[in-house]
Amino acid sequence: MINEGSRTYFYLWTMAVIYIVLNLGVGLRILTFEASPIIITLVLFGFILFFGAKRYGWKTLLILFAITAVISWSMESLSIATGIPFGHYYYSDSLRPKLGAVPLIVMPAYFANGFLAWTLSHIFLDNLGNGIARRNRFLVPVFASFVMVMWDFCMDPVTSTIDGDWIWVNGGYYFGVPIQNYFGWFLTVFLIYQSFVLYLRWSGECGSPEDPRTNPLPKCYWYLAPVTFIGTAAITLAHPFAVKSHQEIYWSMFLAAVMTMVFVSLLAIVFVSRFEH
Repeated sequence: MINEGSRTYFYLWTMAVIYIVLNLGVGLRILTFEASPIIITLVLFGFILFFGAKRYGWKTLLILFAITAVISWSMESLSIATGIPFGHYYYSDSLRPKLGAVPLIVMPAYFANGFLAWTLSHIFLDNLGNGIARRNRFLVPVFASFVMVMWDFCMDPVTSTIDGDWIWVNGGYYFGVPIQNYFGWFLTVFLIYQSFVLYLRWSGECGSPEDPRTNPLPKCYWYLAPVTFIGTAAITLAHPFAVKSHQEIYWSMFLAAVMTMVFVSLLAIVFVSRFEH
C-alpha cells in the first residue's frame, strides 16, 4: 500500500518529467504552438506550487509569490520606463495579456524558476529543512541570485534576439542583450530572496531560524530541484539540433547552458547524494 508521502513524491516526479518532456519537445520543434512559453511556464509554476508547499506550507509560499510578484513587476515596469535596472526594452504582444507594460506570465516565471534557484542554494550551503542558519541569511540570497541569473544568461539571447518576445531598444554586446541586464537581474532577484529571508526571520513560522535542518525532508525531495533545473535547460540544449538558422546563437547558448545550468545541477545532485538522511 502506498502511503501519502510516497504518493506526493510520485505526483511531484510525474510533474517534473512532464515539464522536462515539454521543454525537450519544444526545443526539438516536435511540439510547435504559439503559446509554448506560457504553457511551459504554467506547468513549472504548478509544479513549484506543490513542491514549495511541501517544504514551507501554502501560507509562506504565497507570501513568497507576493514578494516575487511585487518586486519583479515593479523592477520590470521601472526598466521599461527608464532603462533601470535592466536596460531599455519593451515586450511584444506574443506574451499577452499584460499588467501595464509587463506580461502577466513574467511574475510566475520569476517565482517558479526563482524557487528552483533558491532550493539549489540551500543544497550547496547544506541548509536543509525550512529554517535558515544565521550564517546563511545573506549567503543563500547571493548563491540563489547567481543560479537564477544563469537561467537568463542562457535564455535571453534566444527569447529576445531570435524569438522577439521582448525587444532591446539599443541592442547589446551579448548577442543583442545589454550586459546591464544581467546585473539588473541579479539585483532584482537578490531583493526578492533577501526580502523572503527577512520575512522568515520575522514570522518564525518555519521553525527555528538558527537551525538549518528544522523539519528536514528526504533526499527524493532535494533531487527534484536540480533535475528540474536541468529540465529548464533542456530547451536550450535541444535548440541547435532542430533549428538550422541562427546556429551561432543556439550553439553558444548550448555551451553556456552546459557550463552553467547543467554544471550546477549535477553538482547539486552530488551534494544531495552525500546527505545523511
